[in-house]
Amino acid sequence: MTSQNEEEYFAQQEVEKKKQWAKDVKEKMQEEELKKLKDTHFMHCPKCGFDIHTLQFKGVEIEKCYHCGVIVLDDGELEKLTGKESTLMSEIFGLFR
Repeated sequence: MTSQNEEEYFAQQEVEKKKQWAKDVKEKMQEEELKKLKDTHFMHCPKCGFDIHTLQFKGVEIEKCYHCGVIVLDDGELEKLTGKESTLMSEIFGLFR
C-alpha cells in the first residue's frame, strides 16, 4: 500500500512533468513562429512588401526595392559607406542596443 504522502508526491511529480512538457511545446512553437515569420518576410521590403534585391554600392552589399525605392542597410553598412561612424547615427542606433 502506498501512503497518502507518496500519492501526493507522485501526483506532484506528474504535474511538474506536464508543466515542463507545456513549456517545451510553447518554446518550440515560438521558434517555429519565428522561423515562419522570417521565411515570410526575408528579402522583402519593409515598406511595401515587394522583393528587395542585393546590389553592390561602393563595395558594400545593400538591398534595394525597385518597386518603391527603399534602400535597406544592415548594421554597420552606413558607417562603411560614409567611411566613419556618424555620431548622429551612432546615437540613434544606441537607442536600439
